[in-house]
Amino acid sequence: TYRLPSFNDLYYNSIGNSNLKSENAESLNLGLTYGFKKNDWTIQTTTDMYRNSITDKIVAIPTKNLFNWSMQNIGNVLSHGIDFNVFYAIKKNNISLHLTTSQSLNKSVDVTNLNSPTYGHQIPYTPIYNGNYTISLGYYKTYLSVTTLHSGKRYVLNENIDFNKLPGFIDLSCSVSRTLFFKKQKLYINLQAANLLNNNYEVIKSFPMPGRYYRIKLIYNL
Repeated sequence: TYRLPSFNDLYYNSIGNSNLKSENAESLNLGLTYGFKKNDWTIQTTTDMYRNSITDKIVAIPTKNLFNWSMQNIGNVLSHGIDFNVFYAIKKNNISLHLTTSQSLNKSVDVTNLNSPTYGHQIPYTPIYNGNYTISLGYYKTYLSVTTLHSGKRYVLNENIDFNKLPGFIDLSCSVSRTLFFKKQKLYINLQAANLLNNNYEVIKSFPMPGRYYRIKLIYNL
């Protein structure tokens, strides 16, 4: 497979790099999906194992602030890992319960130059571990959901040293949603409380995420 750099990757103001090369990858993937359904409950699992050899991988790295990034190629990247997903659902009368989890282990290292100090180091902003868990309880058209996101440590530059390390974080959120019907029209309402632990974690170095916050989402279909 290959990926051409986008117009923004090449030319966007203060970000673009007109010398970017296309990203090429040779991929090997082995996947297994198993599902089982009985009466009121369903379970499905998916496992994928992969190994990718990537040439001229395109990566974005923040520079002086959150809105100024630098696009660059990393000559050769070897990426291997495993993704594991589980979905479980049960419904009884008007009550439903959904459990979902996704786990990912991804080792993506720079193998461009054997003599480079960054040889064998994890590429920037790519955590080795990612995981999320969601529990959703429904009653008629009302749903209560709790979601947990867990991201492992990352490095902000090519060299994996303590100065460049960003610690992992856990984000816990919950939401309540309901769909209202009016003849052939419907209104979807979602109320969310995000980052319940009130952690000012950093996804991007030097730019901590906001603490606990709330938002409302409305979708009206005509």
